[in-house]
Amino acid sequence: MNAKLIELAERRTVLVARAATQRAELAQILAPWRRPLTVVDQGVWVVRYLKSYGWLLVGVGVFVAFRPWRGARWLRRGFVVWRLALVVKRILPGLGVAFKAFRFFSPAATKANQKNERQALPSSTLRE
Repeated sequence: MNAKLIELAERRTVLVARAATQRAELAQILAPWRRPLTVVDQGVWVVRYLKSYGWLLVGVGVFVAFRPWRGARWLRRGFVVWRLALVVKRILPGLGVAFKAFRFFSPAATKANQKNERQALPSSTLRE
């Protein structure tokens, strides 16, 4: 029985070494494809995003198609209001509750929200 265990341990060592060599070779072969695959991955993300918010895209498209200058004017107004709200939030930090929606725009808050969402989900639904 001991001889069988020793043989299995040797076989495992050989297989682990072979797997490490194959991983290194595969990483070297796929290195030139890393950037193009990243672009494709981002493109897939954009398509999925547009599919999930297609109604919004259609609405904005129709709005701009019929009155393009009106659409540009509303975009400009919205940007000004957004920037003004950020300035007011910075000047008056006590009003953080009133500007609760703006906390989602900071990268730190986004990571914290993702972490909280993951903790709220049952562990069986997480795939990592």
